[in-house]
Amino acid sequence: MAGLTLFALLTALGFLAVRWSVRGEAESLTEALRAARPGPLVLACLLLVLEFVVGGARFWFLGRRVQPGFRLRDGVRTHLYLMFGAGVTPLQLGAGPAQYMALRIGGLPGVGALAILSVAWLGSLFALLGLAAASLWYLALAGEVSVGPLLQGLLIAVALLVVVSLVVTLFPRPLGRLLRRARAVADSRPGRRLLSGLDGYAEAVNGFRDTAAGRAAWLLNIGASIAAVLLRCAVGAAVLAALGVDANVISVMARQAIQFAAIVAAPTPGGSGVAEITTIGLMAGIVPASLLVAYTGLWRLFTAYSGILAGVAAVGIDLLRSKGGEAGRPSA
Repeated sequence: MAGLTLFALLTALGFLAVRWSVRGEAESLTEALRAARPGPLVLACLLLVLEFVVGGARFWFLGRRVQPGFRLRDGVRTHLYLMFGAGVTPLQLGAGPAQYMALRIGGLPGVGALAILSVAWLGSLFALLGLAAASLWYLALAGEVSVGPLLQGLLIAVALLVVVSLVVTLFPRPLGRLLRRARAVADSRPGRRLLSGLDGYAEAVNGFRDTAAGRAAWLLNIGASIAAVLLRCAVGAAVLAALGVDANVISVMARQAIQFAAIVAAPTPGGSGVAEITTIGLMAGIVPASLLVAYTGLWRLFTAYSGILAGVAAVGIDLLRSKGGEAGRPSA
């Protein structure tokens, strides 16, 4: 509940910042939405659904290597749990546990689920940072954007996340050897369980790193991660088209890629507040001041709020199924 409250508060503050940045120029939000063209909005919906499927395929490519019975719909569920967990918890810390729960519901063993989370997280960071770097290069050459200190800090944070995730994911055994040198860890029961779990995790990760089939699954995961980010970037272009803004699609998607990389490093639920503020710096050169508030609202609706709501629905369905299963069991 605290995460939802914080999300709502920071979102409201973010929209106030956007509104203040175009004070005296903003068109009535109601009028702007009324004038929106339905065709591009339908396209935005289709792109959103496709992004859910491709986002789920990221996990499916990895999950079927650990458990052949892991289905695409289990991967989509995991993606929706991710959207929900990241959107309603401070620091987006609920994303990991939510994905782990979804993978376990899909039938994956605990160690395998942790390995998949690490590999998928690394693939997502590679996709985000790679696309953001390419976009910065493209926009800098075109002289279209100047990266401010806030955005610089967030992108540096993403780069650090990549380095830490790379070390932990690819080299778990040296970490285990380091922990074994600590007598308090090696001699205690929780410590022995931790080391045993770390050994199992290392074996599962090595299955992706050291085998041709595992590396192929990882490459497919990275490719799907890139495709998912590009689909989300295309949603922003569709929203602009709906509002009647004629803009270079590549330029719009490049700005979006930078923005999504910054949002993933934001210390707020679902990037709330940060997403709206970075819109001022990155999109104000494309979106007319009169439409900036309407654009921000529609853009967040398709790229954040809808994902959170879909995640809530997925969690609710699973809870109802589990309760139905318990109710159907005979009492002892």
